[in-house]
Parts: sequence; C-alpha cells; structure tokens
Amino acid sequence: MPKRSFTNREINRKKIEHKYNKIRKYINRYIYHPMINNKLQILPLNSVYTRINKCCFLTGNPKSNLISFGLSRYLFREMAKKYLLPGITKLSW
Repeated sequence: MPKRSFTNREINRKKIEHKYNKIRKYINRYIYHPMINNKLQILPLNSVYTRINKCCFLTGNPKSNLISFGLSRYLFREMAKKYLLPGITKLSW
C-alpha cells in the first residue's frame, strides 16, 4: 500500500489541476500576447497536469504502469494469468 501522505498529495494535485484547468488553457491560447505573458507564473505549480503521477491503485507503485488499467505491470500480468481482467488472455505459443 502507498503511504497515506503520497496518496493525499496526489488527490490534492488532481483537485488543483481540475480547478485551474480552464484558466491555464485560456492563458496558453494567448501566451504570446504581451498582457498575458506573465500570468502563468501566478498559477500554482501543482496546477500542471504533468505533475500528477500515475500510480497503481492497488500497490501504489509509481513505475511501469499501464494507464488504461491503472495497474502496475506486475499486477497486470498476475491478474491476466488468473483471468481476472475481462477480455485479456495470456498468449501462449
């Protein structure tokens, strides 16, 4: 299980990103306008979507994740072997 502080940090980052998403898109559209040029610096750093880490929701492993399933590579393999993922079968030669 991931540490509680790690999961809370990620939840807060998602909330902040969702809150400032429309503002950031508007500013990025007119980034070269002289009046809006420095407005991005006012926004918090955690409002950027790239700051959100994609982690396995069962183990909290931040590395080697399959984003479409939300699982780490290891758990994906184990669950595919046991036929716990619908539509996924292990390929055997």
